[in-house]
Amino acid sequence: GGAHHPGRGCGHPSSGRRGFSYSLPLGGRVREGASPRNMQKLFNNKIMKLRRKELRNNMTHAEVLLWMHLKGSALGYKFRRQTSIGSFVVDFYCSSVKLVLEIDGSVHETAQAKVYNAHRQELIERLGLRVLRFTNDEIFDRLDTALKRIREHLLLPEEETKRWCE
Repeated sequence: GGAHHPGRGCGHPSSGRRGFSYSLPLGGRVREGASPRNMQKLFNNKIMKLRRKELRNNMTHAEVLLWMHLKGSALGYKFRRQTSIGSFVVDFYCSSVKLVLEIDGSVHETAQAKVYNAHRQELIERLGLRVLRFTNDEIFDRLDTALKRIREHLLLPEEETKRWCE
């Protein structure tokens, strides 16, 4: 997520990165009753380690601002930044409530990026994860509202929050 930085391709078609996979392992299929061992390989696999580190070291201003309010379990839940899920790296992830937070900068506004993001989000949601998206403007101009929305998703039962994710 976030605004595009030189040298920081975000892995979708408009970033110009080659060889980046657009699907989760297993061909994007999520098997019912996947074992915890198989699920573990989907999160922070070693292949994506350098990419995660690169993104953590080059966070956008919006990501840094939100991270200041998430780190150290500031909202009562532990979030990790730049977590890989399959071949995707998400901005923030809270494993205890299966919540993904994404910040979309101007690079995400193109038609091609919107299609990519929708496909990516669908694959992530098939894993039983919830995805909350924010624009840079929401983080910069209405941070309190964004934090309130995150808190609502942290406190509500999973079935209640599904209708709020859209």
